[in-house]
Amino acid sequence: MLGRPVVAQDQVTVQKRHMPMLRVSLSIILLAGWTVATPVARPATSDQIQKLTIKGSVAYEAGAELPPGSRAVIELRHMPALPDAPAVVDQRIDLERKESPVSFELTLERYKLVGNATYFVRGAIVSENRAIWTADDVKIDVTESTVDVKEITLKPVNVGAPVPNSVPR
Repeated sequence: MLGRPVVAQDQVTVQKRHMPMLRVSLSIILLAGWTVATPVARPATSDQIQKLTIKGSVAYEAGAELPPGSRAVIELRHMPALPDAPAVVDQRIDLERKESPVSFELTLERYKLVGNATYFVRGAIVSENRAIWTADDVKIDVTESTVDVKEITLKPVNVGAPVPNSVPR
């Protein structure tokens, strides 16, 4: 019987002796976790990775007389998409007193992109909620941080031709 209380007494002594070391170890682990979890200012290059910038210009026939209130509409869209789905991002530019070509720049956060989707830029000139100039869609690679689509050449829409729902308004 005397042996057991001595063993228990020795274990308590060992535990007391190692307690400060355990506290120090726990403190170091907690501080390391706090440091990892604390947000740190990111360099500007990190923002470029998080954002996608698409730039270019839309051009229409030189000297073309556009109706008052005409605006260029440039959109980033993806396929597949639901019918009548909104553009991922768009820019609307009032064309009053502007000459062709008109520059544009779309910027968006990458989290808005859908994986495995095909992306394209669509441009048009709209007047009274009707596309009057359009262009073929320009497929782009969204893995780059900046995409330059150069110049998108718009063509007038035939007066009698039906305008699909997917044309910017």
